[in-house]
Amino acid sequence: FGLFIASIFSATILPLATAFYVCEAFGFEAGIDKDWNEAKEFYVLYTGILILSAGIIFFFAMFMTQRTQEGAELLWRVKGFKLYMETAEKYSERFNEKENILSLISAIEKALEDRPYEILVVDDQSPDGTANIVQEAALTFVRVIMRTQEPGYAKSIDCGIENAKGKILVLMDSDFNHNPKDLPSMLKLIAENDVVSASRFIRGGGMTPLWRSLCSHGFNKFICRLTASKLTDHLFGFLVIRSSCFLQCQREKIFYGFGDYTIRLLYYLQKKSYKIVEVPSVYGQRLSGHGNQDFIKNLYSYTKETLALARQGKIE
Repeated sequence: FGLFIASIFSATILPLATAFYVCEAFGFEAGIDKDWNEAKEFYVLYTGILILSAGIIFFFAMFMTQRTQEGAELLWRVKGFKLYMETAEKYSERFNEKENILSLISAIEKALEDRPYEILVVDDQSPDGTANIVQEAALTFVRVIMRTQEPGYAKSIDCGIENAKGKILVLMDSDFNHNPKDLPSMLKLIAENDVVSASRFIRGGGMTPLWRSLCSHGFNKFICRLTASKLTDHLFGFLVIRSSCFLQCQREKIFYGFGDYTIRLLYYLQKKSYKIVEVPSVYGQRLSGHGNQDFIKNLYSYTKETLALARQGKIE
């Protein structure tokens, strides 16, 4: 019954109220009594929020169904949902990648062949000893950086940028969501561009499962509408970028939080008129371990940051 009430609320009142509020805040026409030409921003935003709401309800319903199949009591299921979210949050804080890291390094080495490069592994003191495994491998082209302060995903990316020696930087995750096989084509394009950004939402790219792809694609449309971005993927975070691009960007305003740093980074890079090209990429599956599973928390954070950027002004 609670799920039914939440579904009705999420499908009607919440999206409508949010769309009205955002449109009024940014001076757009709003109202279900207006036609498309008068209030297209409102209708686009309303549709996007409906899609996101449907994704959230689907996620919750799937979880509840799973608990029901296990024969759990209703009260236990409600508490179980809370425990599940807390456990997922712990996974996101640890960044344990010991089962993936050496395989990834080997895949990068194979993809880059004879190109000169250095790999920086930035570790936030992972309890599983990820950094120790890399250090014991004693690879001459790999440098391990152990962070002891301000743990966090975006802060780790910033640390890597600060310590990198090369003129061309590659920002990628250590869980195989970013495919090392895409590196040769991306590095080839950087010769004539400032930034090469991998996208799951242009021809040749892709993402599974379908519900995550639809939610992510819808949210990227939401970002484009509010910031006037010309890009198709602001959340993937697989980038090849010239180190000189960071000279005109205030990194402290970009690198904090989780994956929302990518939204800010691509926004400011476009604001500075850097030349950015997108290439297709398929979202890879991690070999082992757990990624960040806190969908609700990330959705809130990404929405908040997108609205904050929209208040700063659209990209021209």
